[in-house]
Amino acid sequence: MLNAWVQEQAGDVKGYLDALRKLRSGNTDEAIEFLESRLDDDLVVLEPEGYRLQEQARTEMYAALRAAKQYRSEYPRKSRRGIVDEMVRNVLSQEIPASKN
Repeated sequence: MLNAWVQEQAGDVKGYLDALRKLRSGNTDEAIEFLESRLDDDLVVLEPEGYRLQEQARTEMYAALRAAKQYRSEYPRKSRRGIVDEMVRNVLSQEIPASKN
């Protein structure tokens, strides 16, 4: 499990660096598309029911989903990956529990 997590984090770092390079070189559209695509990929693997998660992870997941739902309402997106768009819409259309705070 640790190896998979480290590999995932290393991939994330490479992705962030790529996006930062694009932004610094003025390729904002490419950087935005890259980040939007990564957001899509992360959203489709979140499990809104969260019944198998520990409380802390579930709380963080719900907070991330609420933030993503708000973001996508402000910045709607249609990518070239229709099936992913549909999966993201499905995730964000579900009822997301409110924060307990």
